[in-house]
Amino acid sequence: GVFGCVVRDVATGGLVVGARVDARGYVRSRLDGGRRIAGVVTDATGRFRIVGIAPGVVRLQATVLDDGRRSREPVAVSLSISEQVAGVELWIEVAPYLAGRVVDANDQPIADADVMAMSEHDGEGTKTETDGRFRIPVSGPGRYRLVARHPRYTSSPMQPVTLAERPITDLVIRLTASPRVIGTVVPP
Repeated sequence: GVFGCVVRDVATGGLVVGARVDARGYVRSRLDGGRRIAGVVTDATGRFRIVGIAPGVVRLQATVLDDGRRSREPVAVSLSISEQVAGVELWIEVAPYLAGRVVDANDQPIADADVMAMSEHDGEGTKTETDGRFRIPVSGPGRYRLVARHPRYTSSPMQPVTLAERPITDLVIRLTASPRVIGTVVPP
């Protein structure tokens, strides 16, 4: 089967260039929880085309990695043998997120730290950039617990955060250097 569809922005109604579209589906011979079967990026007109999709129910979801916009929920489309589906529109919007920096005791950025945001129902995570910055898309408003880890530092204590309607962008997670043992081991 073939999909020929577009991605639009909820706020402007305009077509979105450079959005990543993932197709997840079920293979009739396996119930594998909806594995990823294709991924494409919208072209200069905000359109995308996916070919070679097996018959069945396919769930389409769009994300813009640069600014965090994404589909609120996947769009489910049924596809028959050799069917071509057109006219499907995926709508994206600014997704709620938590962002900030991971730093050491001297406020120096820590690159490649693992940062997790956990809610009562799920969790998301990411790694910090070279400047210590992170951005974690979350499922929506609510209470989250943040923790950061790095092999050379002691893990941060759980940091409670309450997200309302707007993203939080100024979080600072401070890690302290792990104790190191320096010396020589001498056999008895």
